[in-house]
Amino acid sequence: MKKEWAALCFAVSLASGQIQSATIAEQLIDMSDEQSQGGSLTTNKTIQVIAEPLSDASALQYVGGEVAKTKINNYLVQLKALLGNEFAVFRQKQVERDHGKFHITLVNPFELKEVKPSLIQKLLNDKTPLSFQLKGLGRVKNENGKAYFIVAESRQAQSIRAKLGLKPKDFHITLGFSPKDIHGVRKDKTTLIY
Repeated sequence: MKKEWAALCFAVSLASGQIQSATIAEQLIDMSDEQSQGGSLTTNKTIQVIAEPLSDASALQYVGGEVAKTKINNYLVQLKALLGNEFAVFRQKQVERDHGKFHITLVNPFELKEVKPSLIQKLLNDKTPLSFQLKGLGRVKNENGKAYFIVAESRQAQSIRAKLGLKPKDFHITLGFSPKDIHGVRKDKTTLIY
């Protein structure tokens, strides 16, 4: 079913002129690479991350887990098919902010100030992999712009947040935004577009 959906998205993008002929080969190569690496174009999959200190380009510090591009390449293919020529703009903003890497935020910079440093250190020292179920491609938009991300869920990570005295969080992996990322809104399954 998901392969058919990806093919449909690709066909619609091609027919509408969103994909240039030069990128058709890239799309097919990306899809082929994903499948040859044992992945699939399905959106429901599980990944694992380890909590570590992270920072963005503006020096904001937070706790999160890095996500390898190979684990989420199928979502980038979907986003590229959806955005066409705008894909590069949306990706560049995220690349610049996040040092060219992908992550899931566990404790954001503002929450980090509310949690005892000893509890954060305990989390960082633990090194237990945290499992996240990836639910699909999500989108939010407002007057500041649009953001695209992978919706993720984790009971394990929600439990850790509760032990830190934090509220439940809509976990996600930001793939791109323009002109600014959007914060303070739901990024759960209600935002899914694929």
